[in-house]
Amino acid sequence: MRKLFIRLLVVALIGIFGISAGFSQTVVELAPKEAANEKTYKHEFRAPWIASVSNIDWPKAAHKLNYEAQKADLIAMLDHYKSINMNAIVLQVRPECDALYNSAYEPWSRYLGGIQGTVPTYDPLAFAIEQGHKRGIEVHAWMNPYRLNASTYDDGNYYHETHIYREHPEWALEYPSGKNILNPGLPEVQTYIGEVVRDMVKNYDLDGVHFDDYFYAYEGTPTLLDSAAFADYGQEFIGTSDPRGNFRRASVNKMVKAVYNAIQDQKPWVRFGVSPFGIYGNGTNPPGISGMDAYNSIYCDPVAWMSEGTVDYITPQLYWTTGGSQDYATLAPFWADTSAHYNRHFYPGQGTYRLSDNPTSKKQTLLAQFWSGIKSVLSKKTKSTNGFTLAEINLQIQINRDAGALGSIFFSGKDFFRVNGLSESIMDMYGNKALVPIITWKGGTAPAVPTNLRIEQTDNKKTVLRWDAVSGARKYAIYLYPSSESTGNIITDIAAPKNLFAVVYANEVEVLPDTSEPHILLITALDPYGYESEPVMYANEELPGGVGLVLPTMNQGVGNIFFFEWQQVNNAFAYTLEISTSPTFIENLMKIEGISSTTYDPTGLLLAGETTYFWRVVGAGLSGSGVYSDVWSFETKYPTKPVLLTPANGETGSSTLPQFSWQASSVTSQVLLQVSKASTGFTETSTIINSWLSADAVFNVSAELYEYTTYYVRLKARNEFGETEFSEISSFKTMLQPPGKMVFVNPQNQADGLEQPLQVIWENTDGATSYLIQVSTDANFGFITEEQTVFLKNNTQLTHLIHNMRYFMKGQAHNIGGSGEWSNVVEFVIGQANLVNEYSLNEVNMEVLYVNVPDKSKIKILLPKGGHAKIDLYDVLGQRKNVLADKTFQAGESFVDLTTALPKGVFFLKLNYEGFKTTQKFINFVD
Repeated sequence: MRKLFIRLLVVALIGIFGISAGFSQTVVELAPKEAANEKTYKHEFRAPWIASVSNIDWPKAAHKLNYEAQKADLIAMLDHYKSINMNAIVLQVRPECDALYNSAYEPWSRYLGGIQGTVPTYDPLAFAIEQGHKRGIEVHAWMNPYRLNASTYDDGNYYHETHIYREHPEWALEYPSGKNILNPGLPEVQTYIGEVVRDMVKNYDLDGVHFDDYFYAYEGTPTLLDSAAFADYGQEFIGTSDPRGNFRRASVNKMVKAVYNAIQDQKPWVRFGVSPFGIYGNGTNPPGISGMDAYNSIYCDPVAWMSEGTVDYITPQLYWTTGGSQDYATLAPFWADTSAHYNRHFYPGQGTYRLSDNPTSKKQTLLAQFWSGIKSVLSKKTKSTNGFTLAEINLQIQINRDAGALGSIFFSGKDFFRVNGLSESIMDMYGNKALVPIITWKGGTAPAVPTNLRIEQTDNKKTVLRWDAVSGARKYAIYLYPSSESTGNIITDIAAPKNLFAVVYANEVEVLPDTSEPHILLITALDPYGYESEPVMYANEELPGGVGLVLPTMNQGVGNIFFFEWQQVNNAFAYTLEISTSPTFIENLMKIEGISSTTYDPTGLLLAGETTYFWRVVGAGLSGSGVYSDVWSFETKYPTKPVLLTPANGETGSSTLPQFSWQASSVTSQVLLQVSKASTGFTETSTIINSWLSADAVFNVSAELYEYTTYYVRLKARNEFGETEFSEISSFKTMLQPPGKMVFVNPQNQADGLEQPLQVIWENTDGATSYLIQVSTDANFGFITEEQTVFLKNNTQLTHLIHNMRYFMKGQAHNIGGSGEWSNVVEFVIGQANLVNEYSLNEVNMEVLYVNVPDKSKIKILLPKGGHAKIDLYDVLGQRKNVLADKTFQAGESFVDLTTALPKGVFFLKLNYEGFKTTQKFINFVD
């Protein structure tokens, strides 16, 4: 009890005081900070799931076919995960029996290039491994073993001709929902999946293979679907308590074993893990746990896999909070105890996707946090933090640790960019770097100690610490200690995790020192299973000497493309470059720290033209900083940026034949004028003016610009020494007059006895691009019974008008310049005039039942007298997704199925009942 109280109090204090580890994009800290919780953890698996299906995380949907953007996005993600002390990623590379890698069996995924089978200009998995390993991050290839299609709206027409569904349609189970999977009961399917994995493991330097929870479908598998497979291969289960269920689970078990054996044959150190649904079932749920389970719903038996030794780790998807009938604090210890019993690792899955963009802060008041901890102790059970908050995620990590779990996997990768405060909150728990857990059941042994440590410069002039490659080593761990601290034995020293500086796959490391005090380095070798060698120490007590400057030379004039260069200095691992407009380095100081090379490209600094700069360099080593170099100067000979004079920035009502003028410096020879119709970029299609002009010229457009349109302008200058950066973008807007008054032709005013559908016709209005039609039973248009926007036509139809009802109609012409005057009001009657309604519109009602329950969501409508009604489904962008009903209903309550498969998000139902309209909003929380 006392230990639990202390742990909860520590977690509470973390939330109160906001202890976190900051990180910079340009400077790497040498000395890691201590974790904020009660102890540091040396071996933990810390990873996000990165989902490619439906372009959830990566690649982004907007970057299909843009392979350079895909690579840049992945690099940014890896950099961020490294900065918050993650040590692995679980990257989805086979979402639909397709591939984000060069597969010998399956086509390239449509999530890369838009069309399945489109060959990319790079290999995403090879790129991810290369970039991940550069950052000391393991890459586990996430594969869906059975799924053939993730979406049903296109009837699977995206299948490439080489897809397994095209080659072997008889292998598929085709569900009523339209989703298809490979039939787990077929031996040829089990073999096929094993060979797909074998091919990938053989050809890629993977650290792990990972399966998710898609086995038999969650929607339920009718016995008719796999009757033939059961007849052929399931006879041994006849007479058991659950013949069909036992056959299905045994089929999945055979596939898992085939995959495990394929990995063992190729690279036995590659970890194989599965993330099943978080409730096991099979009559073994812990007390208080209820709900759907993996054993009976999707026919997977993770306990059997651990018992048979066909997985290395298990990652149940525990996407619930603490408390309730799916209590995280109950389920995590259950899985931890079960995996420990079978000597396998347990890395629970945590649902960060359930956090809002701006979740409830974990930094509650002191009293609230303290009282929450007290209540938890008094109730003898860890309490929920009221839903998915940042505090809840951290509490779950602590529960994992207390239960004996060896890490966490978070769904999904984009949450660490989407959710405000999540990364900082995670750093409260991951205050130190960590090694992945050791696999103890496959052999393995500690490698030899690294030898022959020395400082060298690479071909690209970076300074690194190198050692001889160690036989049998896959990685190396680098620990950094202040010289004043006793190193001890880093394998057993409890302080070691906080001193873990880096994990590298190559036998070298760039060291970017924190020069506040002298340090020493300890290097160990790690075998593929995680066993660690004894350390070797590197310490250098000599400070770096003075740096000799090379380029640019003293008082040299430079163009806008040049490099800084200086001489390598003994004992220096990195350098700091300082640039200023004053020789005292006070004014406009730019300080670039942690440069591991003896050259530096200043392009990103955006140095001003026609300016004298002063520069110097100092080396930094493990023992601290050396002495500064001499101060040299150079002059930028390219021009300063030009300034646009007309049209003025932000000007509205500009002429459609504007005059462009600017101010340029005396050394400018030419000015580039660019004018674009798009604010997001000056692309080839959006840029209408792109001309180099004389420095002292003005420019008059020859072709008239569009009316009432915003244009964007930027300039740059050049001379024989180079070009400036572009000026700031300015904008101006041209004028446009709104259209005139709309005039109706049909129906005529005071018309009676009209029929449906009513043909509405009006005269074309000059300059109009659209028309707004409003119809009301109120002469003052206090409420609108019918409203239409008509584009580029002068006619429309009105339907569902009430017989014998008097209506009033008006219209208005529009264009991008504004709205015209309202038309005269036209009064008319459908049939004979009768102003008495047969019912009260207030009695019409619509509501959504069973929201977020797959296949059961319904719409209840109340129509007082029956009649024709139409129900449309819209998304938040106002796009109609489906027509759910368009028919005659009886009076009273009626029900309509919400059959459309919806993604997570906000939707609207619109009911049109004999001219009366109402809208119902609802939120779908599940995919």
